[in-house]
Amino acid sequence: MRPHCHCTYIIVWLLVCLMIPLSSKAVSIADSISRKAVDSILRQAREAERKQSINEAMRLWFDAFNEYQLRLHDYHEAFACANQIERLAGHVPLEKCPEILLYYTVIADLYYEFEDYENSLDLLDYVVSHPRMAERVGTLARAYYTLGLTYLMLKEYERAEGAFKLTVHRQHVVMKDSIDKDTWDEKGRAGLGYLYLVNEEFQRSITPLRNVVAALNHTGEYKEAGEYAALLAYSYTKLNKLDSACYYIGQADDLFSMAKPVRIRWGLLHWVAAEYELAMGRLSDSHEAFLLSYREVQARKEELNSIKLFNVRRVPRRNWDDDPQKESEKSYSLFDRIITDTAIGLLILIPLLIFLMRKRMPAQPVEKEKTETDSQKDEALYAQITSYMEESKPYLSPTFDIDDLCEALRVGTKSVSGAINRIGQRNFRSFVNHYRVNTAIDLMSSAHGSRMSVDALALEAGFSDRSSFWRAFKKEKGLSPTEYSKNIEVPDETLP
Repeated sequence: MRPHCHCTYIIVWLLVCLMIPLSSKAVSIADSISRKAVDSILRQAREAERKQSINEAMRLWFDAFNEYQLRLHDYHEAFACANQIERLAGHVPLEKCPEILLYYTVIADLYYEFEDYENSLDLLDYVVSHPRMAERVGTLARAYYTLGLTYLMLKEYERAEGAFKLTVHRQHVVMKDSIDKDTWDEKGRAGLGYLYLVNEEFQRSITPLRNVVAALNHTGEYKEAGEYAALLAYSYTKLNKLDSACYYIGQADDLFSMAKPVRIRWGLLHWVAAEYELAMGRLSDSHEAFLLSYREVQARKEELNSIKLFNVRRVPRRNWDDDPQKESEKSYSLFDRIITDTAIGLLILIPLLIFLMRKRMPAQPVEKEKTETDSQKDEALYAQITSYMEESKPYLSPTFDIDDLCEALRVGTKSVSGAINRIGQRNFRSFVNHYRVNTAIDLMSSAHGSRMSVDALALEAGFSDRSSFWRAFKKEKGLSPTEYSKNIEVPDETLP
């Protein structure tokens, strides 16, 4: 590289370092203006409470909630505003202020975002228990949709399916927000597509997920559109349609980049990218993507812990009876800001200069091979798992999951899942269904079981419903239960 090229890079980065303090100061001024506006809203809310104008006070608290959430990203204060809304709502009949249902739905959305599913369900159950009023204020479809997502996260799939179906069918008025009826239709169907994906019905998930990505992109909901694009890429990866998977990974990245940089689920996109790279056979790239996903997940956990969400709803973090103008705020002079931000800029510039000056050496990838000891541990654990499954038959319970298995064996989830994947060459769901299908075949071969209906066989073998039994049986044996039973010779009970 020529010397004058180095000078050009240095000049550019020095200009960047000078611009950082100015841009930071502009952001600080905008933040200060927003906080003053919120303080004005809070004073009006307290004044409305003194005048016993509860409806007006709740509306103002809700405006403050939105300012803290959407502009200032101060979630401690946002949830404290939510507390005030819930407190005041207890003093007003719902018939006189049906907007309470809208307030509850928006607050529940934020509880869902921060994985506080208990409080989210509490509010949403109240909203959907008043469907006519919720329809009147245009929030019923939104409530059902968030309710479906919450049930999905809690692995209550039947309830999630019911909520998503109601999202599509239970809306008969024009929405008061920017989301029109057609978009809520697509969101409800996308929720069902998400459910299909969780149940490994990847082909069925394609159409609803693809439609909602287009609809949300059109309405400017880039964050949610990016999440569904990532899920769509995952479905394509599992169907081995890698060109389509690559396209939607890129689209998810573009959509996330267009969204506001708040609570973006980059960890989800990195995880999908890791699955894609694994399917392409690029193990080192897959490993790197998995590491990025893990770091993003850990960062999100730290964010949740910093919010202390499970305490903030019951203990407001601010004394709203105090005048916000009396609160002391720590401020920094422009000179202090310039020194701090210039130091940050230099920390970025110096490693770049070192990188440009040094001679680049080709990196030698180092592959870490699995030791024989690890393989022996997997085999021993897999033998312990199969012994427990054959002796205790826990799979006969439809609610049996990997957490139950880990608790019974007193082994971590990662170890159990790894042993089943590496030694059994199956995922956990397929591993459990293998035992259930064999149990069903044994029942079919008996005189008593041959007279049982397909639904009864499914329940007896441990399946939750007929459709999951049919899919698992078809996948395991290549035939439906009915077709397979025709080839079984059933013993005659009348013979001596």
